[in-house]
Amino acid sequence: MTTHGHAADVAGKLEGTLTPVPGATNSANNGHMSEDEQAACVIQMRKEAVAKYRDIFKSAHEPIRVMARMVREVQGRAREAGISPKIIDREIANRTIGDVNVRMITEKIDGVDYTTIGEELGLILPGEEIGGRISTGEVYRELKR
Repeated sequence: MTTHGHAADVAGKLEGTLTPVPGATNSANNGHMSEDEQAACVIQMRKEAVAKYRDIFKSAHEPIRVMARMVREVQGRAREAGISPKIIDREIANRTIGDVNVRMITEKIDGVDYTTIGEELGLILPGEEIGGRISTGEVYRELKR
């Protein structure tokens, strides 16, 4: 079995095991849930997903694939719950690029600070600490604009 197959296999067995979303029967787009309530639902979904996948991350040979699956799952649950796309985009930051998690880059070699790669790609959020440096989030904000 390949490591990709193992991670997908284990994660696939967990799919759909998160608890129902409070207010999910309401249509958030029709105004039944305020933006704050929608954001609270997405935050809860994220917390549950992290708890659900924690042990998988520890044993996965390719945790970035598990992370990407987790992000897709939370996005799907949020859409199913009627959360507005604006809230989904604001509350779920997909920080994966293929098989590279730029948030884990900590190298500073021969005067070159590679921790800035995520910043330069606009994946690091304003105020986020990466490699001991606090992000300005300038590129992230520009891309969002």
